[in-house]
Amino acid sequence: LVSHVSGGITNVLHKVKGEAGEVLVRLYGENTDMLIDRDEENRILAELSKAGFAPGFLGKFETGRLEEFLPYRPLQPAEMSHPDFIPAISKELLRLHSLSIPPVKGPGLIPAIMKFWRVACSCEFSGRKAEEVGCLRLDEVPEEMKLFEAELEAVSPFMREVVFSHKDLLAGNILVPLSHESGVVEKVQIIDYEYSEWDFRGFDFGNHFAEHAGFDCDYEQAYPSHETKKAFIEGYLNGMSPDQLPKDTPIEKLISDADLFAVASHMYWGLWAIVQARYSPIDFDFMNFARQRLAGYHYHKQFFFSEKAEHPKTLSQIYSTLAPPSHTTE
Repeated sequence: LVSHVSGGITNVLHKVKGEAGEVLVRLYGENTDMLIDRDEENRILAELSKAGFAPGFLGKFETGRLEEFLPYRPLQPAEMSHPDFIPAISKELLRLHSLSIPPVKGPGLIPAIMKFWRVACSCEFSGRKAEEVGCLRLDEVPEEMKLFEAELEAVSPFMREVVFSHKDLLAGNILVPLSHESGVVEKVQIIDYEYSEWDFRGFDFGNHFAEHAGFDCDYEQAYPSHETKKAFIEGYLNGMSPDQLPKDTPIEKLISDADLFAVASHMYWGLWAIVQARYSPIDFDFMNFARQRLAGYHYHKQFFFSEKAEHPKTLSQIYSTLAPPSHTTE
């Protein structure tokens, strides 16, 4: 018995049920190997599975792989800021960051963004999509990354430390047991490691905060509150031993550092989405998502870079500047 598993916009997922039990069949998205090293991803999954962090890795084939199927459900974006889930998510993220998955290297953030940018610039579009991508100001990306690298110099050593990172901690990649009905969840399962690598600790925080808005990308309303961000970071720190805790770094500084990495996450996924708009057969408006994420970049940059905007623009105003004249509303 084969049934489709919804939620992913990179791969196609199916649950296969037979006499021996249930397995998850992951079919790689078309041309996703342009951005994802599938051999490296499989190696990482095997390492994480061996370490007891990831679901079981059961085998691979040319266009996908087999994984252990878990009787879990994905979170909804609004649940990520709920007190019942914050402690378990932050605890599991710390567990991932504490693993030493060989080989140790990185940080991979800036090289990955520039790779996505080069591939995005090489994509050929026609008609309406060509007009849309022409409004996304791709020529500005190298200079924007220089500005971001300059901002990194003021980031705390703790958030700048290179750890093994997930890099895609959105609601759909955080699972809770189907048996959980209410109250504080004891443990969550983090899945999907296509983009995992050694990177700045802070990126997983900032990216996770940006993902609170889900695919609606309403960063004015759904970006987590100061209290939610504080609770998440404190939950993470509570799992550390005294000698691991950041020295002489107040929680407010850690929050502002995480916010800076949220800006970078918008650029990362905005460029990624342009490539998906060119090649992915999945029924999803990747070009609009690219515009939403790049609008998020320019919107949050006004508040989270060291030089704050005196007269910040609304998210809608910025979105409009990245859209063709006839497509100026979200």
